[in-house]
Amino acid sequence: MSTPSKPGVLKMRIRPIAASLVSGFVAAVAIAGSAQAQEFSADFTTDDDGFDLFEVNSDGTFSSGPLSHVMSGGNPGGFIRWEDLNSGAEEKLAWFVPSPSDVPVDSDLIGMVMSFDIRSTGATPARPVFIEVGDRQNPAAEGRIRCEFGVPSASWTTYSVVISPDDPCWRDFGGEDADASDFGGVFTVPELISAWVVSADFSPQAGELSDLDNFVLEEWVLGREITLKYKKRSRAFGGVVSQVDGAFPDVCVDTVVVQLFREAGAEDKLLDTDLTKENGKFKFAKNAKKNKQYYAVAPKIGEAPACAAATSKTIRPL
Repeated sequence: MSTPSKPGVLKMRIRPIAASLVSGFVAAVAIAGSAQAQEFSADFTTDDDGFDLFEVNSDGTFSSGPLSHVMSGGNPGGFIRWEDLNSGAEEKLAWFVPSPSDVPVDSDLIGMVMSFDIRSTGATPARPVFIEVGDRQNPAAEGRIRCEFGVPSASWTTYSVVISPDDPCWRDFGGEDADASDFGGVFTVPELISAWVVSADFSPQAGELSDLDNFVLEEWVLGREITLKYKKRSRAFGGVVSQVDGAFPDVCVDTVVVQLFREAGAEDKLLDTDLTKENGKFKFAKNAKKNKQYYAVAPKIGEAPACAAATSKTIRPL
């Protein structure tokens, strides 16, 4: 059984980069109302999956920019690309923008994980990768939050962040740590919010190629592993539940349910249930039967983050 885990988070503390943001972009991609949050995945296999590209024009207004879909060479498969044709006085900042109907500004997204793959080729990156959401017309009053990572490389890199004030990557409009009130301001006034945006412009030089792949919004699940052994002398099964992820190191191993099963054809038999110790260890005082196979399960529990279900390898003790 596979056990999903939280994507690897790549973060760097970098001072926010200021940008002149105006109401034209708000009108272009404003969200009307709030939809129920749900998982979303865009791998750009066949098309652009509803994404758009916006540029800041020389007069400060926003417009839809050139976005191309490439069928191969992604991470893997297809991807979307922006080519920067301008430099100097004509240089424009650019953002990848998912469809607001697919990725709404919705408080139900808090506690989920957003991840994406980016690479930048053809120019020397000078600006960091970021993801941002907030009021682009009056961010000082209504709020805007941003998570910045390091500058991209010419090879695919995965960036990931939990949509939560508990994740230190998020910064408010003034560059301070975004707290619960910042998140509340952004996610409770959807009619003033533009949309989620992912940076696409990392260099002031013309000729830059910026690529995006595997934009994913999913439940935050911490991966777990479970081992099972049998001691013939004590006639007991035992093992340990361990947490794959570094975040919240005890939440998924301390005092959690573990179940012992014996394979029995169409429906395996549940033999016993135990709660782990604080170190994740558990024990079942059961005598193993000859030529029977056994395994242990730690069911999925919790939310934001949830603890993934884990199943041990099947063992035949005798």
